[in-house]
This record gives sequence, C-alpha cells and structure tokens, in this order.
Amino acid sequence: PDEANRSNTNPNVCAQLLDETQRLAAEAERNAKRGRAESPRSLNHRQALTKQYETRCVGVTRSEPSPK
Repeated sequence: PDEANRSNTNPNVCAQLLDETQRLAAEAERNAKRGRAESPRSLNHRQALTKQYETRCVGVTRSEPSPK
C-alpha cells in the first residue's frame, strides 16, 4: 500500500541504488585486478542498476549532514 504513494525519485531509493551500483563496480574492479573476468550476468545487473539510477534519480541529490 505504501509503495503506491512513493515517488520514483525518493532520495532513500536513490541512495540505495547508488550504493549498490558503487558496490558492484568495486567488486568488478577487485575481480579484474585478480584476473577474473566479470560474468555476463553480473555485468548486465550492474548496467541495469546504473540505468535505473540514472532514470529515476536524475536531479535528486543527497543533502549534506547537518552539523551537530
């Protein structure tokens, strides 16, 4: 029920997508340094998440943490 009321540009969703794309990119880079090729499945998943992030989160930025 709550999903219907959520915006496609929810900053929390965008932050999660960004974190996941960065994690997958770092994993691919580590594997490349070890001489392991990225699997087609992993590559497709990473590209799909990147595209989803770009589509849903364009113009949405994370706010700076407030000073304590």
